[in-house]
Amino acid sequence: MDRFAHPTRNLSMGIRGLALLAALAVAFATATVGASVPVSRLATFRPVPGWLVEPAGAANPSLVVAVTAPDASVIHPVALFGSFKKLTRSGILVWADTVGRGRRDFPSRSAWPPQLTSFRVDHGWEGQPAANVEQRTWVGSVHGWDLDVRVFFATQRPSATLQAQAQAELNRLRLPLKRP
Repeated sequence: MDRFAHPTRNLSMGIRGLALLAALAVAFATATVGASVPVSRLATFRPVPGWLVEPAGAANPSLVVAVTAPDASVIHPVALFGSFKKLTRSGILVWADTVGRGRRDFPSRSAWPPQLTSFRVDHGWEGQPAANVEQRTWVGSVHGWDLDVRVFFATQRPSATLQAQAQAELNRLRLPLKRP
């Protein structure tokens, strides 16, 4: 059969092919634009002068760290626990680890943001980088997000001022964005 015998049929098949190709291009472009919209899967901190906020990086992809600005070297790069030795006497480091969603072993919490007074206080713990570093821990599930939030002070007896600064940073802690 001669393919040029039915020019009308060949023309309509060509137009259908072009239309299909155009539809695929539009679908791909739409999918790519939708996929490139940034959706944070991490808790984060609202920026404010005096604090530096950084994701911990590839080694700890679920972790975001906030540190008092004079202690920026503590998180460049983030070396969990080990770099805490660099905290100045008035240094504070807060981390928020977005562990997942809906885990059964995470206690349900309704209050947000976490209150420093509700944190467990550890004056010593396994892996403690230096005797002067105090760790405060809060673990909970809020709006389905499972979080491990910790505050580290470079002193075993943080002053009321240091505690207020830490609470102010906790007040700026934001839950991860929900999926669209």
